[in-house]
Amino acid sequence: MKVPVYINDLLVDEERKMTAPWETLFNQLFTEMQSNLSDEGLVAPSQTTVNIGVIQDAQNTDGNDIYPNGTILYDSTTNQLKVKISGVFRVIQVV
Repeated sequence: MKVPVYINDLLVDEERKMTAPWETLFNQLFTEMQSNLSDEGLVAPSQTTVNIGVIQDAQNTDGNDIYPNGTILYDSTTNQLKVKISGVFRVIQVV
């Protein structure tokens, strides 16, 4: 889920209407929440196996992983829930 960044700007204008930056922030926030939450709880983001491999290996310019251990994804190719442990996405076994 991509949570929008806080905006250090006026929330409302002189006419007491929400400013455009804050309106955009709330629209982004609500869209993300509607995509990643349901009445039953969290929904794991869906990615293909290929994309999960790219995400697993993604690093910033300092050579650090962009996606930390504990990241949970749903593999839409294999219909498996996966979690990143020690830098590798592993299948969560359901028994």
